[in-house]
Amino acid sequence: MSNFEFHLRIPFSPRAKFGIKTALLLVLLVAIGLGAYKWGRRNGIDDGYLTGYEEGWNDSMSAKVTKAEYRVYDMLSKSQEHSDVHAALDDFLEEVQTLVEPNSWERNGGPASLSVYPQNFSLIVHQTGRGHEALKEFIAAKEDAQ
Repeated sequence: MSNFEFHLRIPFSPRAKFGIKTALLLVLLVAIGLGAYKWGRRNGIDDGYLTGYEEGWNDSMSAKVTKAEYRVYDMLSKSQEHSDVHAALDDFLEEVQTLVEPNSWERNGGPASLSVYPQNFSLIVHQTGRGHEALKEFIAAKEDAQ
């Protein structure tokens, strides 16, 4: 058992020979491809995405809107600023649309919308993933501030 040998035969076609020129050409093409990818990615992110984000929302961004529900009754009922929960809710909605991704909301020409489910004071938010993350952070900061 100590003299175990393993033989593997890989069939090669006699016509499938590559020379040094072919290998160097292949390496050159791969290097050019990787360089072009890096250049395009850098310029696309720096120039294209940020410019598009600053100028407004396009149709492809509005297609990426998802729906989420946020329960804010407990936070609003503990608020010392308002004795009425409805007034606190109105002020909170205004704060959200002013401070959380302000260019993304419908009133500013974006795809995001905000509505209230009055039975349990839940916010029904149609927003992008980035907007949902910002809204979660905003609500957590408001809860921590109380």
